[in-house]
Amino acid sequence: YNDNTQYALVNWLYKGEIIMRSKSHQQALIAVLVESASLFGLRVKIIPLEDTGFPGGWHYHRKKDQMKEIAQEKIIPTIFHMSWTENKKNKL
Repeated sequence: YNDNTQYALVNWLYKGEIIMRSKSHQQALIAVLVESASLFGLRVKIIPLEDTGFPGGWHYHRKKDQMKEIAQEKIIPTIFHMSWTENKKNKL
C-alpha cells in the first residue's frame, strides 16, 4: 500500500454517517474510491474472477465445482466473503 491507499481507508472510516444513512458500507467505499482516484490518482485493482483465493457470490452461483472443492478443502481461499441480502431491493 502507499500513502494514497492509507488516506482512502482512513477517509472511509470517517464515512460512518454515510454508512448509517445508506445502510451500505459498499456505497461509502465506492464514494471514497472515486474521490481518491479523482483527487490523488489512486488506482483500484480488481481481483480476477479466475483467482480461487477470493471467491464471492459470483463464484457461489456460477462455479459449483469450485464451491465443492472449497468444502472438501481442496481449495483453501484467502478470504471467503458472501454478502447476503433480503432481496434485490437491498443490492446496489
